[in-house]
Amino acid sequence: MHQGFPKTRYQNDFKCTIERSRMKPGPKQNRKTSISYINVTGTAANARLEIAYPDFAFIDYMNLLKVDGEWKIVSKIFYKKTKEEK
Repeated sequence: MHQGFPKTRYQNDFKCTIERSRMKPGPKQNRKTSISYINVTGTAANARLEIAYPDFAFIDYMNLLKVDGEWKIVSKIFYKKTKEEK
């Protein structure tokens, strides 16, 4: 599914949770989104996403909880990385 990311039973659940959390759709963006990792312990998890644009990338860290059988994003922080940064 994502390069360098071992396939787990959680990938589809997280992808659906992240897609459902998006704001109202707007015009198509020139970006690529990938999940770098997912760490899960019981009903708690965190994930690192990279949303790459031509000139910069957002690095998102999301904390999730499984509530009533569904993963919910409970917090998110991000960093805007320029192309010059490695």
